[in-house]
Amino acid sequence: MLLITAGKYIEAELASEFGKIPPCFLPIGNKRLFEHQLAAFKNEKNIFLSIPTCFSIDKQDKIKLEEYRVTIIPVPMGLSLGRSILHCLEIMGNNLEPLKILHGDTLISPIESDSNNIVSVASTNENYDWAVVTRTQNSITFSSDQQDNDTEILSGYFCFSSPKQYKKSLLESNEDFIDSLNDYSKNYIQLKPRLQSDWLDFGHIHTYFSSKSKLTTQRSFNNLKITKRTVTKSSRKHFKMECESDWYKKTPPDLNLYTPKLLSTCKNTDTTSYTIEYLYLSTLNELFVFGKLPSNAWDRIFDSCNEFLEVCKAHPPETKLKIQTNSLFREKTMRRIEEFSEKSSLDIHAKIIFNGEEVPSIHEQITHCCKQIRDSEDADIGIMHGDFCFSNILYDFRAQSILCIDPRGHIDEETKTIYGDRRYDVAKFYHSIIGDYDLIIAGRYKLHSQDNKVNFNIENPRSDLKDIIINRKLSGYSANEIFPIMINLFFSMLPLHSDNKNRQQALLANAVRLYKEYYL
Repeated sequence: MLLITAGKYIEAELASEFGKIPPCFLPIGNKRLFEHQLAAFKNEKNIFLSIPTCFSIDKQDKIKLEEYRVTIIPVPMGLSLGRSILHCLEIMGNNLEPLKILHGDTLISPIESDSNNIVSVASTNENYDWAVVTRTQNSITFSSDQQDNDTEILSGYFCFSSPKQYKKSLLESNEDFIDSLNDYSKNYIQLKPRLQSDWLDFGHIHTYFSSKSKLTTQRSFNNLKITKRTVTKSSRKHFKMECESDWYKKTPPDLNLYTPKLLSTCKNTDTTSYTIEYLYLSTLNELFVFGKLPSNAWDRIFDSCNEFLEVCKAHPPETKLKIQTNSLFREKTMRRIEEFSEKSSLDIHAKIIFNGEEVPSIHEQITHCCKQIRDSEDADIGIMHGDFCFSNILYDFRAQSILCIDPRGHIDEETKTIYGDRRYDVAKFYHSIIGDYDLIIAGRYKLHSQDNKVNFNIENPRSDLKDIIINRKLSGYSANEIFPIMINLFFSMLPLHSDNKNRQQALLANAVRLYKEYYL
């Protein structure tokens, strides 16, 4: 049986970025840390997770934990680690299986199933108060007194062949976790240290970002190579990569404050790539989907987003781009939905039964949205990021400023340009905060679709943030002006998600949901 110990909230520095959450609820690669932990221990049949008594688990997280058959054990606040574990063992009851304990801020591969009475150890050059292992010729002892960086530290995984004996050791040690290891090792069977090179620690602000960089997500059409200081993005889509790198090169100095440094570009027969500096920051989609920041913190984030948009507004192009920019909102959407219809056999002219109610066909919805979008004017044209959504926006809490990655750098498929209709950026931002795009990408929805009948539900735990944005005029644009562009964006992105059919259907259903909410 496995006990994941997360009975305390994350430390203050992490909490300032993610809110008060247990460590195993931290975002890692568009998932909670506990999803990675449970996947690593997928062969365990009896899994228990301790959390603070006052922590409320979101509905979608409950569903995920139920899928893994995890038993939740609420733990009173203020308990020591040893007392917290003892509290859990008393609730878990008598069990003859070996007891495995994994600290909630740790990700590690399970040690062989036949290896009992072990503790995982690692080496580190970080300066934190780690518990350590001291080896002598005849004994092994554990202590909280780290002498130097060469000392082996306890890395967060423990296995005891006798839960009953370990519980006794906790009691004999006055519920002190480190002392209980020494008691068990001395009076029952000596615990054996096992060096684990794949150990990842997420318990401190520095180790969190360092460990997180090793577990990144990537889309099918590009490849990311991450080092301690750089990110190299490559793709067979040469034009796309050239446009992105050119955007970094051509943006004026005052916009460089909002982007990572472009370090190099490279083009060969197979791929084109560029390298930027790696930023030890969280993206807005991680903070939005997985964090619990208060609304006033989001107010500051939105201020920074608007600052970026205002700088973009201050740089109009030397030549007019009206004809091309209009195509982003209208022709592209219809072209892509027809492409999707042809490949998926979807009838875009059929009425839709959405959550039991009839709504107009997809073709009618797009046509109506197109009519609501006015032609581009000179005042609309400025520097355009082109993909200004939460997953491409990082936030620096110390500077209280955003940094943007993955720009578009073109309007049509032939012309590289850093300019475009600024409404497109605002609409991209809306599709994250108003359209729940990032919740869909994270799989936090329910969908049943057959022919023209669709049942779709998505629960946004932060509906308060929608009101904040709707009441603002990002870069001077009202919500009513941006809604039809945002809806068309959801329709137009369907072919881009062909790698995941269920997500593709969810994005389609979400476009219909938004149209129904705002126009019916």
